[in-house]
Amino acid sequence: MSFLPYGTTEGQTAKIALYIADVIRDHGHEPLAVDVRESPATVPVGCDGVIVGASIHMGRHDRRVVDFVRTNRDVLNRLPTAFYSVSLAAHGDTEEAEGYVEQLKHETAWRPGKLARGQRAGRPKSESCYMPNRVLCTTATAAAGPLSSTRAARCRPNR
Repeated sequence: MSFLPYGTTEGQTAKIALYIADVIRDHGHEPLAVDVRESPATVPVGCDGVIVGASIHMGRHDRRVVDFVRTNRDVLNRLPTAFYSVSLAAHGDTEEAEGYVEQLKHETAWRPGKLARGQRAGRPKSESCYMPNRVLCTTATAAAGPLSSTRAARCRPNR
């Protein structure tokens, strides 16, 4: 089983976690995506990989995700892992976005096997959040591996 704990502020990280879960399922594996607010405090026994996701709000990763990683650091450092960080800062300021990831690594002493940064679009006037399909595809591919041909076709821009 692949465990996908995530922390979300406005729901974008949850969308990415569920998308990654679909990609993993497409590869024939069983994913478990859970918000760290509702998940067990530890990585489930029998897990063969973990993909952690966290949004950045007010210049920091979600505190619950940082606590989860710190609590599970030894297990995470033994398993195949990936981390994705979702932030408006990932758009246009790569150095700032990488600084957030470095801060998390420093705070937790965790060294994820793979890293992905997802940018999210700003809020439209309707106040609903919007996650471009290409960002979901890029983040899912970086965290979980190549997409199936069906899912990859959905990631191509509309023409």
